[in-house]
Amino acid sequence: MLSPKIEGRILDSLNLQGNEDTLEVGTGSGYLTSVLAKLSNSVTSIEIEHDLYLKAKEDIGKLKLNNITLINEAFSSSNFKEAQFDTIVISSALPTIGDDLKKLLKVGGKLFVVVGSKNQMHATLISRETELLWNSKSLFETHLEFMKGHEPSIQFSF
Repeated sequence: MLSPKIEGRILDSLNLQGNEDTLEVGTGSGYLTSVLAKLSNSVTSIEIEHDLYLKAKEDIGKLKLNNITLINEAFSSSNFKEAQFDTIVISSALPTIGDDLKKLLKVGGKLFVVVGSKNQMHATLISRETELLWNSKSLFETHLEFMKGHEPSIQFSF
């Protein structure tokens, strides 16, 4: 789960206006999910860990937020082939950003993700300018656990 400081920086960098359809990968406790729901039109949030999913579902239910869809599965097995989002938040690190992930962004959309290797990670904001053009901006250095199933391969060195 993310620290409050990183969650604040994510929200600040996204500059949500209230009309966004948001995808969150990594529901965790559901705290950031709930804040995103208050600041967005809708939130679709995916959590791979069943226990975290159940706890977040319970806690979010108490808040009576009706614009959140929670999904309990791995992001890599999610079927978003036709879907696009205004905002995407990835709550874990990835070694690289794949084109399939970037294509989930609508034109004008923003993607927050931490990218890099074990000792060199950067919080990155990607903006989709046109159907074929994305801009990437490094925001700050940080460290997060890698997304399950997306851990970089271990390379042997002397």
